[in-house]
Amino acid sequence: MRRLSLAAVALLLSGCYHYVPAGSSTVARGTPVRMELRRPMSFEIPAMTLHNIGRITGEMIRDDDGAIVVSALWLDAVTGEGYPGQKWTVDVPEANVSSFRVRRVSAWRTAGILVAGALATYLGFEALGGGSDGGQSGNGGDVH
Repeated sequence: MRRLSLAAVALLLSGCYHYVPAGSSTVARGTPVRMELRRPMSFEIPAMTLHNIGRITGEMIRDDDGAIVVSALWLDAVTGEGYPGQKWTVDVPEANVSSFRVRRVSAWRTAGILVAGALATYLGFEALGGGSDGGQSGNGGDVH
């Protein structure tokens, strides 16, 4: 039960994030980022070459003289396939980046999830009979 609760919390909290536009030169190392590419690229990582990559999700390493260097967590091909990046370092020319975004906490999503969780908890207690009457029957709790 505890594992299920932790998994539910992790799933809910992952929905509290969204990506917002940013300049690559202002992003700190380790910040989660997502890049959309103007033209699909190929990347050689150990044991394979990934072709037609159009989007990269990862962690910022550095903005290196005309190239953005990230630790890739996920690479999406324009053909629909996705590949785990296994934190391999990839370099993308800045001129080929059409959209550069950083992951941030969304106040609205977080508030919505908290309200929904509180409402679900309340309704769950009501459905199980743990409502405002303290679980007593209508006769004052006397057993006949």
